[in-house]
Amino acid sequence: MRALLQRRFRDAGRRRVQELDGIGEGDQPLLTALSRAFYWQQLLDDGVVDTGSEIAKRAGLHPSTVTELLCLTLLDPSDLQAI
Repeated sequence: MRALLQRRFRDAGRRRVQELDGIGEGDQPLLTALSRAFYWQQLLDDGVVDTGSEIAKRAGLHPSTVTELLCLTLLDPSDLQAI
């Protein structure tokens, strides 16, 4: 299995594409982030909450964290399938 992920390195501010061969058990944080993102998106779609800020308050997180994780729902489906 191969996946392409873009990573931003703080020192250079450039994006690099990193190719990963196989995704192992060490990727649990990524899977958790994806699960949260899609759950939160469902809450927004169903009208349970109105904004990401409301989700952040309920979850005890900073609003920017919620916004960044919600961006994961915009990944191409083929990329998600690879993960």
